[in-house]
Amino acid sequence: DRSSAASDVYKRQEELLFRGALQPLMGFWPTSLLFGLLHGGGAPRLFAWTIFAFLSGLLLGGLAIWTGSLLAPILCHLTVNFWNLLALNDEPDARP
Repeated sequence: DRSSAASDVYKRQEELLFRGALQPLMGFWPTSLLFGLLHGGGAPRLFAWTIFAFLSGLLLGGLAIWTGSLLAPILCHLTVNFWNLLALNDEPDARP
């Protein structure tokens, strides 16, 4: 559907920004921290989500470094979001 396609485009652009542009300029750790902070929004109730996003940023940044490509972090990001959306879906037949 269109929302899924839009999400896929957004994740690719997000990886191009964080791993393709910011990580080479800012470095691995600062980019991962920024990724976490922007995903959690700084709200105390989203602290766990911020930590999860920071750890995800470490994984995605590490994949970019390890492979020398943005393909692996893009595919990883798309996969994680796919499973998250399935888990959040209220339709019983859509749950993993």
